[in-house]
Amino acid sequence: MSSGLDLTGFGFTPSANLGGGATFVLADDGSQVFSSLAAGNYTIGETTITSGWQCDSVSCATATGAPVADTDGNTDDSSVTIAIATGQDVTCTFHNSELGQIKVVKETVPAGGTDFGFTTSDNLTPTSFVLDDGQNRTFADLPAGSYEINETTIQTNTEVAGALLEEQRFKPPTDTARGASSIRECSGRDRLNTICRLHCRRGSF
Repeated sequence: MSSGLDLTGFGFTPSANLGGGATFVLADDGSQVFSSLAAGNYTIGETTITSGWQCDSVSCATATGAPVADTDGNTDDSSVTIAIATGQDVTCTFHNSELGQIKVVKETVPAGGTDFGFTTSDNLTPTSFVLDDGQNRTFADLPAGSYEINETTIQTNTEVAGALLEEQRFKPPTDTARGASSIRECSGRDRLNTICRLHCRRGSF
């Protein structure tokens, strides 16, 4: 199961006692059934995750909805080992979300402004950068969360006129907020690409 707008294939590798260990590919809401299984332990992992996506978790349950524990003892969210009893039906669901991106675009009035410095929260890399008029910096493959970008070096006789935030969900951008703040939650569930357009103007101050 994937949260996003693309129906993308993901590769899986089962243990040898599941279909001989043959790999298979599933798209969103796709399924692979292994039947006539004897009681025992079985492992399956999502081993090929498409670029721009992540595996968030795996959950398994019986036909009555009772949870089935992962017994592999590791913290890997992309694989699971379960013990199946005789005659038991278990469904394991792999939950994926599409990662987002933030694009910072510098614009000055009049054109041609240079050397504007920025700092970011620690969950963005790099945590500082410099842009001239017309330049941009993109932070890609971001999980859902909150990110902060601040313009900290503003040239002499220049003021920040505002920050325009735009969301793009594979359609023309729509203005969603306007103001001096550049704090924005980036939701990977919606494949949210946020563009921060930082406008500056020059004058006598």
